[in-house]
Amino acid sequence: TTREPTEWSDPSNFRFCGKAWDATVCAVEKHCPRGTECANGEICYTKQTCNINELTRSPSTPPTASPTISHTNPTYFKFCGKNADHAGKICSLLTYCGEDGNCPS
Repeated sequence: TTREPTEWSDPSNFRFCGKAWDATVCAVEKHCPRGTECANGEICYTKQTCNINELTRSPSTPPTASPTISHTNPTYFKFCGKNADHAGKICSLLTYCGEDGNCPS
């Protein structure tokens, strides 16, 4: 779940679960902002050297491959215009159509 944004210096940003203060690991999974989230006999400690805002969570699912459409694919060269010459002169993101028949009449 996504939490509300907090200021970098908010004390809850520095709280992490651990078996002992000196054995506490700075990790997203160990963050205990309310002080009540620890399990397995761990305690929520304040570690001034750890700030949740400086940590990154691992992706929850593996990223997918990018679409593989060749840069020479004809759909990249379709723009609206009165004719091919006119379309070439005014081509922009606003006049891009991608497929035949997508231009306004």
